[in-house]
Amino acid sequence: MFAESKSSFFASFAAASYREPRPKSDQQYAWGNYTWSLSGGNPLEGFSRKYDGGFVEIELLNELPMLQHTGRKLDTITLKGRWFARDAQRHIDALEKVRNEGKPRTLVRGDGTSLGQFVLREFDASGEQMIHNGTCMVQDVTIQLCEFGNKTQGKRS
Repeated sequence: MFAESKSSFFASFAAASYREPRPKSDQQYAWGNYTWSLSGGNPLEGFSRKYDGGFVEIELLNELPMLQHTGRKLDTITLKGRWFARDAQRHIDALEKVRNEGKPRTLVRGDGTSLGQFVLREFDASGEQMIHNGTCMVQDVTIQLCEFGNKTQGKRS
């Protein structure tokens, strides 16, 4: 009897003390296995998301245009950052690999909130303060992600 209560005590203690894995405290976003974080050398400074209301304007002769709801367009997210030194080029190279994969990835905010599946529409890197070997010590990066609307194709098997 004592052994049963002892083992149930430890089982309940283990269950109560188990916590889901949490992202690093400075992780801003994760997109699949690619993460943006302060400690990773690729912090983000800006975020914007464009939503569409789903209405189109239909021109009418001698009247004001008419609005008709046809369904929304895909959301786009723009991320901006300023990366420094060798870390910058390493992260730009990683984004090139992601671009070449051509697969949707789940975008998760640092607090664990899933924003849905997104694909890389484009990214732009602009370097400054170039040194003798052609390396730019400062890279301003703008990354545009597009919502992946085809839910059946993006699911993992």
